[in-house]
Amino acid sequence: MKVQRIVLVLLLAALFTAVFSSTAFALTEFQQGAGYQPGAYDRNAAQPTAFNWTRQSRFNGPQKPSLKWTFQTGNAIQKGVISSSVVIGTDGTVYVTSGNANLLYAINPNGTRKWGFPAGSVDGSSPPAIGSDGSIYFNATQGGLYALKPDGSQKWRFGDLMSNSQSEPIIGNNGTVYNVAEELTIFKTFLYAINSTNGSLLWKTALDEDWPFPTPAIAKDGTIYVASDKLYAIKTDGSIKWVSSIGGATNSSPTIASDGTIYVGSLDNNVYAFKPDGSMKWKFTTGDFVNSSPAIATDGTVYIGSLDKNLYALNPDGSKKWMFSTGGAVRSSPIISMNGIVYVGSYDGKVYAINPDGSPKWMAQTDHWIASPPAIGSDGTLYVSSMGGVVYAIVDSDVSGDINDDGLTNILDLILINQLRGPSTDNNIRADFNNDGVIDIKDLLIVAQHLK
Repeated sequence: MKVQRIVLVLLLAALFTAVFSSTAFALTEFQQGAGYQPGAYDRNAAQPTAFNWTRQSRFNGPQKPSLKWTFQTGNAIQKGVISSSVVIGTDGTVYVTSGNANLLYAINPNGTRKWGFPAGSVDGSSPPAIGSDGSIYFNATQGGLYALKPDGSQKWRFGDLMSNSQSEPIIGNNGTVYNVAEELTIFKTFLYAINSTNGSLLWKTALDEDWPFPTPAIAKDGTIYVASDKLYAIKTDGSIKWVSSIGGATNSSPTIASDGTIYVGSLDNNVYAFKPDGSMKWKFTTGDFVNSSPAIATDGTVYIGSLDKNLYALNPDGSKKWMFSTGGAVRSSPIISMNGIVYVGSYDGKVYAINPDGSPKWMAQTDHWIASPPAIGSDGTLYVSSMGGVVYAIVDSDVSGDINDDGLTNILDLILINQLRGPSTDNNIRADFNNDGVIDIKDLLIVAQHLK
């Protein structure tokens, strides 16, 4: 039987070489979800935005955690602070803003620094976003909105006297960049629509409250939803469509389901569901503030954290499906892997992997509280950052040969190894089973021992 497997692998290797390209494994494009307007993000990037999508990853994360590397932001005198998600470019570059360090960092897939862009004052809770042309957009606390080129040089800057501590710039279908910020001269908050080509203002709409608004979301019909202690629905020309009351202020960015339902958390301890016409559908009460933004699974399950130390799974009708308890407040927004595993961070300093039925899969300890949403790279690496200013890259410690994480070691893994053959890099190192620096027939033979 062993000989037959080896012969099979050799035959498959020859066949796959003739049929399939030897370049990187083909990836599906980034999708925001059926309820969203397709924004002009980098579609080939693993995760070009932290919000403005359902947080359904098209990749699987680690099945058994192993630390690949850590990256400390800041310096020996003053460490950075990170509460935002990283975003991940097409080439695997990891981008993250760090407070105290006052930098937007670009980190290579191997954990080394690529470049850092100083913006005077950067808050570690405002994540960047990657546009379709590779431009990186991010907010400085008192420096306005920046657009950078992929090499880290400045493209343009908008708004010298803007302050924004939480919102991520989001990108509309036509490339318009939408940003929520406060004008310091008049202490009033606006939603801005900005031309992505040159950074010029298209329009701005005043919002009633002076509050650090979280990131907006854009529905399929172009409606822009902005949450504070109200939920604003704003048309693409900047006019207000409707405003609905939320029971308390919110730090939770809205998430839109396939049927148009808008979900948002609030500091009155509730999760709210609104219909597209602005009427409230239901609310679900947790035991404390809801700072987490919802993630929506393919079956409509809504995952959201609460400062009561729990991650909640809610049915689309607002009833509780299950509740998973952690050792600290859950401010982190969860992310859902392709196989349904939910990853989330907690103020107990741990990142959790939770099965779709609510049972624990694994947990991993970090150095500090985790407020940031995790992100999943195209190679299955899970990235999470801590309030201690450290970015963690967590990979799968399982060397069974199941490198596509579908729970089986089979012909699909052989196909994937063949497509990744060549020098071992940080993006494909999981396929280098014998750690000899090359992905080749030897690795195919190792996988053959695990075929099922």
